[in-house]
Amino acid sequence: MSINGTSPYARFGDVGASLNESVYDPTDPSNPLSYCLLPTLGTNFLHGASGSSELWNRTWSRNCQNFMAQYCAFPQGDGETQPWNGFCDAFAELNRDTYWPNTSAIDVVTMNMVYTYMKFHPTQGEQLLHNAAERRFLHFPGIEHHLEPFDPTVANSPLVTTYSQLPCGYQPVVQNIDYRTIDHDRLMQKVLEHPLPALDVLTRIYLAWRMGTLQLTGTRLEAFFIQKCAKFDNLARMLNARIPEYLTVATGADACGHSTSHCSSYPPNGTRPYNEATQAPGAPTRLPPLACTLSDPAFLVRSVVKP
Repeated sequence: MSINGTSPYARFGDVGASLNESVYDPTDPSNPLSYCLLPTLGTNFLHGASGSSELWNRTWSRNCQNFMAQYCAFPQGDGETQPWNGFCDAFAELNRDTYWPNTSAIDVVTMNMVYTYMKFHPTQGEQLLHNAAERRFLHFPGIEHHLEPFDPTVANSPLVTTYSQLPCGYQPVVQNIDYRTIDHDRLMQKVLEHPLPALDVLTRIYLAWRMGTLQLTGTRLEAFFIQKCAKFDNLARMLNARIPEYLTVATGADACGHSTSHCSSYPPNGTRPYNEATQAPGAPTRLPPLACTLSDPAFLVRSVVKP
């Protein structure tokens, strides 16, 4: 039996580990997936329907949202190399309620501003896509966070991470994006197929790319940003007007570093345009200017909804 440091008493979680080694098995009742995947009567029967179980025994509960975001953001199980598996797909497809709040987003202020600007009301499944993308592709150094058991009434229940509210003007760091492998990242593929739920996360990544701190040469993500440069510029300036120090670019230029009337410049470092027909980078060439004005919100909505 494991001893907790110098204490003569065993930790509750260590007792559970010796009794329940299959807690990470998706078919095991102690696995949080059996609590969080579907809001069914079977779940209530298996885990109880008391008032206290509302904290972890509902798809919309804080612990379920935090667990699912953590689970879908990173590879799970032996030999798995990709995030976002079939359980994440099932949750996203089956949980379509839009009236539950997102209680596990980290940068809540930016997310809500983007949703309000876009007049977007995410489903629970879309909230999961956002939260998983935020945890995988953004790092929040120095932000207070806590580890707690998913279900405190179950020995060896997996730990989930909860984050404190971000201070205004906080700058996260882009992570887990390598131009050599990002096209094969299953979660990024999902985000590019349905970008609106994670649009605030994509805007952070876009700014890192435009400012030259992130290389995306020849990737599908680079092609996406080139195609929608004006829309992301518009979002970035809107956020900068409401959140102190959201942008760190010179006054008089947009996030692209060029004219604020048309998005006609191109990212540095030898842009290789994306070939939509072959899904492969094309020969280096100069694309024609994007024919859009940055002040046209209707164009922004139409273009962002359709990647």
